[in-house]
Amino acid sequence: MRGTIMSSRHRTLLSRLHQAEGLSVGHRKLAELLLGHPLEAPFWGIEEVALKSGTSTSAVVRFAKRLGYTGFTELKRDLVAEMQLRSHGEGRLVTAPHGILATLAEVATRDIQNLERLTHLMDETELTAVVNLLGRARSRVLIGHGVSWVMATQLGYVLTMAGLTTVAGNPAEFARQVANLGPKDVLVAFSFPPYSQETLNVASFAKSRKIPVIAITDRRESPLGKSATHALAVPGESLFFSQSLAAFNALTHTLATTLANRNPTGIIDRLREAEKVSEDLFTKDWKS
Repeated sequence: MRGTIMSSRHRTLLSRLHQAEGLSVGHRKLAELLLGHPLEAPFWGIEEVALKSGTSTSAVVRFAKRLGYTGFTELKRDLVAEMQLRSHGEGRLVTAPHGILATLAEVATRDIQNLERLTHLMDETELTAVVNLLGRARSRVLIGHGVSWVMATQLGYVLTMAGLTTVAGNPAEFARQVANLGPKDVLVAFSFPPYSQETLNVASFAKSRKIPVIAITDRRESPLGKSATHALAVPGESLFFSQSLAAFNALTHTLATTLANRNPTGIIDRLREAEKVSEDLFTKDWKS
């Protein structure tokens, strides 16, 4: 529903945050803070929440009421409940419903929530700055380990399709690849819990060389965010042991589509030229 979220004892804090629409800048900061610190936030008082979010105690109270709570005390009770759910072992987080269709429905529901969180928590000014930086950079190197490597290769692919010179870094050569960059280039670094120390080190190294760094991570206050010129927080809660890619897929295609729309004719011409070079690699007609 739109507007103020109705109070309900059956609604968890996460679901309230996922369904909240039209949040102000201050309320988005509060939502991001609480979502990014599920294990620490239950121990914070109202003054600490206000300080950490850069808002005020009155803003925290208004935020709680915006979510349908009577005040901060009731919101904090749900923060504690969320923490207890998470701290009772990771097995509970990956317990799927009985039946494959029920599991599919649960996975889809969580991904819808991730997409809703993405749209609520993204800041248009920051997104625009990221697009502009990607667009004007001389070259782009993308790095990440594990699921972050999957993200790097996917973003690298669509940016290349959008006509931008992009390299998904080789994990064995991160430092040397970044050493070849300069202030006119950009490093896009991906890291989600558990954070890759190598990725953090390389991002810090890039920052020390005045190379712009775009961080794509779980929250702006993550260890990777400390080295970032710009940071984008991507939600990815899932039933599995890895980050869901649904919200990241949406972000990836948003960035590539926005960049491609700046020069659609030129991109189409380049793609046609590329097809001429590689046309022998593809089956033209399939006959049984």
